[in-house]
Order: sequence, then C-alpha cells, then structure tokens
Amino acid sequence: MKKLLLMFGIVAALMTGCKKSVSAVEGEWKILYFEIDGVAQEICSATLNVERSGLSRFAINGNSGVNNYFGTAKIKGNSFAVSDNLASTKMAGEPKAMEFEDNFMEALAGSTEIEFSEENGTVLMTMKNREGSSKITFIRN
Repeated sequence: MKKLLLMFGIVAALMTGCKKSVSAVEGEWKILYFEIDGVAQEICSATLNVERSGLSRFAINGNSGVNNYFGTAKIKGNSFAVSDNLASTKMAGEPKAMEFEDNFMEALAGSTEIEFSEENGTVLMTMKNREGSSKITFIRN
C-alpha cells in the first residue's frame, strides 16, 4: 500500500511539473533580449500573447516591431512548434525595424524549445531554435 501511494505521489508531482511549464507560457510577454548566432540584436518593440485553445494548442499573436502577427503553436512540456498558419499584417516601416521584424519572425517560427527562469523575482521565458543559433527572451508584460 505504501509503495502504491508513493508511486501515485511521484506521478502527480511529475504531472504537476509538466503542467506548470505549459501553463506558465500563457499570458502577455514583451521582448527583453534577442540573439542570432551569438550576436545580440538591436531590439525594436515586440510582443507575444499566448492563450490556450486546446489540449496542447495555443493561439499566439502580438506585434513584431512594425506589423501584428497571429497564428497557432503546439506547446508540450518545454517543446514549442509554430504551426504553418503564422501570418501578419503587411505594413512598411523604417528599414531597421523591418530588418528586426524579419529576423524576429524567422526566429519565432523556428523556435523549438522554451525555458523559464527567474531574475529578481520576474519570470523570463526564452525561446530557442534546435541549433541554439537564435534566442528570444521575453519578460512577462
């Protein structure tokens, strides 16, 4: 009986840990840091809003510097995958802002992993691609 209770306790703890990382992603985020191939990028204003729309499906949207974007993503544990339906408005902006936006959208669409950390009591979320060549760090808005 004790072994059975211990086993249920371990399973519950593992399930709670998974839920925490997935539910922690929900909400409004703003960009804090952006890196490509180890080089920090000059940041324009960018946001990410994440809202659950199914078991591991989430609606994502935000502003990528000049335009608004929207789509869906699959998030399970610390894995992240943007669906093929990522779209955006098509307004023009300053050349630097447009370059930032192109890089940001490519990095967001290519992200495969989410990591959470805490800095001075503030939750940070970092998205990386499989190779680790792009990293976007967001702070809860």
